[in-house]
Amino acid sequence: MQRSKDERQFLMEAILGRILDWPNDALNELFEMMEGIEKKYDLMVQLDEETLAAIREGLAQAERGEFATEEEIEEVFGRYRAAPKDQANSSS
Repeated sequence: MQRSKDERQFLMEAILGRILDWPNDALNELFEMMEGIEKKYDLMVQLDEETLAAIREGLAQAERGEFATEEEIEEVFGRYRAAPKDQANSSS
């Protein structure tokens, strides 16, 4: 069944609103189904080795309990709040 963009948008917003209250087991099942759909239709994002290494390092830092301080987070968000929209996107 083909749906219009507006119909798809409406359905996605309705579903997203409902799944916020789903139990973890149901969410995990949903994520597994979504991963299967992405594989079936070859929609998986292919990450390069540099990106994978950065992700692994971030996960390792989290495992060690190394997180950004409140001040560091505020500094980054402060830069984006103060910059015009097109400058905020180009500075990353």
